[in-house]
Order: sequence, then structure tokens, then C-alpha cells
Amino acid sequence: MNLLLDSWQVLSLDKWPIFVILACMSWGTIILAVGLGSFADLKFNISEYSSLALAGWVVPLFPVSILVFALAVLFHVRPNVQVAIAAFALSLGLVIWANRRARRKNPRGSALTAIALWGILLLSTFLHLAFAARTPLPLYIDSAQHYLIIQNLVKDFTETNALKNFIWPVPVYYHLGFHFITALLAAAFQLNISEAMLILGQIIVGSAAIPLFFLVRLETGLDAAGLFAVLLGSFGWYMPAFAVNWGKYPALLSLLTTQFCLGILYLIGKYRTFSKSRRLIAVGAFSIAISLLIHTRSIILIGMGFTAWASAGWWKSQRFEWRVLVLGIMAGGLLIESILIRNNSNLRPLFDPYLGNTVWMTGFVGLLSIPAFKKHPQFAFACWASILFLLLGLFIPIPHVTDLTLLDRPLVEMVLFIPLSLLGGLGYAASSSLVPAGFGGMKLIGTVLFVGAIIVHAFMSYSFYPSDCCMIVTQDDAVALDWLDKHTPPAALTAISSTELRITASSRNPQTAGSDAGVWITPLTNRPTFLLPFSTDFSRSDTLSFLCKHEISNIYVDDKPQSFNRASVEEKPDWYKNILFLPGAQIFQVTGCK
Repeated sequence: MNLLLDSWQVLSLDKWPIFVILACMSWGTIILAVGLGSFADLKFNISEYSSLALAGWVVPLFPVSILVFALAVLFHVRPNVQVAIAAFALSLGLVIWANRRARRKNPRGSALTAIALWGILLLSTFLHLAFAARTPLPLYIDSAQHYLIIQNLVKDFTETNALKNFIWPVPVYYHLGFHFITALLAAAFQLNISEAMLILGQIIVGSAAIPLFFLVRLETGLDAAGLFAVLLGSFGWYMPAFAVNWGKYPALLSLLTTQFCLGILYLIGKYRTFSKSRRLIAVGAFSIAISLLIHTRSIILIGMGFTAWASAGWWKSQRFEWRVLVLGIMAGGLLIESILIRNNSNLRPLFDPYLGNTVWMTGFVGLLSIPAFKKHPQFAFACWASILFLLLGLFIPIPHVTDLTLLDRPLVEMVLFIPLSLLGGLGYAASSSLVPAGFGGMKLIGTVLFVGAIIVHAFMSYSFYPSDCCMIVTQDDAVALDWLDKHTPPAALTAISSTELRITASSRNPQTAGSDAGVWITPLTNRPTFLLPFSTDFSRSDTLSFLCKHEISNIYVDDKPQSFNRASVEEKPDWYKNILFLPGAQIFQVTGCK
């Protein structure tokens, strides 16, 4: 009951950003669905169009954000609600007019299935809104960096002399697709940036599993199998939803575009005639470019999916003995990878979402993969091969880049639900086909039990709320950050705690990042910060000398496990003065410099 009340509270308080984002999603979905029908001459039913287009709704929106950004910077054309509504309405009208002029027939198929798809999307989104009810700001350290980039882009969208003051928001590329889209929505519709990030993140999570329907439906011909895969992907494991705790917004958005690109590649292989495939190739190339800008590693995921499908085609064409041998080699490879991952402290958490309290769900999918191999061998093999490639990507180094691998642990952890859910959908279809025609009641009972198990699991074990691990900003922190903004000089340099992040197989050269609410000082107050290890001992004279040398004015301390030790600061009252004390956050002024 609390879950429903919290979701309703967020829906009531943030109805404008929710409406705006859902409207943009609907616009992109319609543009893409109608465009695919007209340009690529695809003949799908309405549920297939819906699931594929919902995967790629950002594909038309991202170029629009770039165009609007260029107009704002170069010609001072400022985005606003009226212009946005007019542009969306005009583009929809043009696309629909072009579709009718081409005399395209309206897509057929079961409207009930399409309603069920949208129903799952809206229900999942509504439940995930509860996440935003218990956090004042987006979670973890990545979110502060995303906020800062979006904030800088919004200034470029809205300032009169944007070209004169234009500064590229980051020194190196940082998955700017998500940031451009969020900045456009914030600037055009006057959205609060943190609210826009939180709401957009939950809507992405709510829709991340919808594209699974498309591939399963095309492969099996069963609406029920596609819907089962969607339910499994939505509520079977707490990934990818948990990734919002890590602030992995670009990676989450890329889950949609990656699935869209893989769907287009599947169609290119399905329609081998040049007249159809050449247009699909154009759509695929454009979409892959967009996905690359959303998240650079999506190109690796797309390449792995394509390679897995090609390998599956080769495997299927071999003699039975060779196929058994290859399956044995694949099983051995997966076992070796699993052992290496379990023995690596940096990678060990990878399997937590799939072998914790959801191990029975993963085991259930493993059982379903047996009939899936019998009925849909190429697709089932591709799913298992993609899992093999994903885990292998954790150990393949990127040439000339120190300690970086093709994929990192959080991304693989987020993506594994896709091949597992596809296997579940294929297995469901194959299992259903084994039931004799005269036993329809048994099939219905089996379906109810399958679906019921997922729903019960979702409400018993699935968490829709923020994790304590990643809640770095509390209400006390919010008050302290506001106080810092109002009571310290703009140039005041504040020391904030940092830690080492290890998310690749190698333990050398870890990334250094902020480890408490201090990471939000620059985004929210525009004041500079200085990273120091959270283990810094402020009672040492050499530490004071270091602070004085770098002209550090303040020290930010809160109650997070990896924040500075407050006792070491309070031990030297002659060096540090407590200028703000709250139970969960303190600010000390450095007074011991001479």
C-alpha cells in the first residue's frame, strides 16, 4: 500500500514533467512507427510496431535536440513550450500525411495485445515512480556530474549570448545524448533538472523491457510469449532498475536504443531482398550512430549481439556432433568465466541480481532454455552466446587505454536481463507448443502460474525504492548545500571526500571519485571543490600545510561511511572552526593557516 501511495504522491507532485516526458516518448514512438511503415515498408501488426518503436523513440528526439541546440547557440532561437508543441504537432502531421500519401494500410493485429503492452509500460512506470518519493536528488556520484553537464547545456539553450559564452560542457566525451535530450526538455518546458533526471530515469526503467516483445513475437509468432518476456524483463530481476541507484542514466537510455538497433539488424537478416534491406540498412546505420552518442559502449553491445546471431547461424548449419561439441565448449567457457568473476573482488557483485533471492527465477529461465533450444535453436544459441560474449568483454582490454576493458561490471550487470528474458519468452513458446491441442485448459493454468509467479516475486522481493548504498544526499545535506550557497564566497574552495572505484577486472589505476554529498557542491552552488581521500587525517600538521598551500577554505563532512572522519577535524579547534552543524552534515572553516 505504501508503494502505491508513494507512486501516487510523485504522480501528483510531478505531473508536469511526467506528462512532458511521456508526451515526448509518444511523439518519438509515433514518428518512428509511421516512419518505419512508410520508409522501410515494414508490414507488422500494431503490437509489433509499438514494441519496436518504443525501443527507438529517442532516435528521432536526439537529432531534434541537436538541431534546437544549434539554433539556440548560433541564432538565439530559444526553445519554449509553444514552439515545442507546434513543432511536435507539425512533424506528426507531416509524417502521417506522408504515410497516407504512400497509401499505407493501417497496421492490423490484436489491439488487446497492444493495450497489454502499454498497460505493462504504464504500470511499471507508475510503480517505479515511488523511487523519486524518497530522494531529494538523483543518487550516487555520477548523477552530480550528469546534473552539471545538463545545467551547462541548459544555459547554452537559454542565454541570449550563448555563442559568446559557449563552453563545451565536458573536456572529454561523456555520453552526451542523454544530457542533450534532458537539457532540451528542461529548457523548453521549464523543468527542474533534478526532477527531470529522476522522472526520465524511472520512465526509461519502466519501458526498458517492452522491446523484448518484438524479437520474441517475430521468432515465435505468439503474442503471449512476447508478453511473458516483457513481464520477465520488467519484474524478474532487480536489474536494470537498480542502475538508477548508480546514476547510470546514459547507460539505461542506451538499453532502449541498443534493443532497437538489434531489432533492425534482425530484420535486415530476415528480409534478404535488396529492395527492402537497403532501406533497413540506412535506418540501422542512423540508429547505431544515435545509440553510439547515447552511450559509447552500446556499439560493443550491438556488435556482440550481431556476432552472437551470426555464430548461431553457423552453429545451426553444422552436423549434430559438431553442434554438441560447440555447446560443450560454450558451457565450459561460461563456467570458466563464472569462476574468474567469482574470484575477482571487483567483478564478484555482477551475479548478485541474478543469483541472490532471484536465483529461482534464473534457474527457471535455465529450464525454459531446454525446450527453447529444441524449438528455436538459432535464437536460443544466440542468447547463450551473447551471455558468453558479455562476460568475456569484462576481460578484454581496450588497446592503448590503461586498465579499461571492452565492458565494465555495472553495464554487464544491467544488460544480462535481456538475453535471459528472451530465453524465457522462447522457452514459454516452446513449452506451450508441447501441450496437446485438446488440453487448452492446462496451457491456461500453466500461463497463469508462470505469470503469477513473476507478479508475486515482484511484490515480495523486488524493491522499487532507493538503496541505502547510494543515498549520498540526505535532507541535512540538502540544507547544508543551500547554506553553503548563501553564506560562503563564490570562490571559496571546499575539500570533499573521495574514494577509489574498481569496476573492471584489473585492480591497477582505479578511478578516483567523490564519495559523499560534497560532489553536489559545484553543480548546486557553482563553488569549486578539491578531492581528498576520505581517510585523510586532518589532525596532522602536514595535512594543514597542504590545505593552506592549496588555499582550501572549507571542509565538508557528513555521516556517510566514506566521508571524512569528523573526529580528526574536531581534534584541532585551533585549525578548524565548525561554521555549520547538523546531525547529518557539517561544514568546517580552515582557520589555522598563517
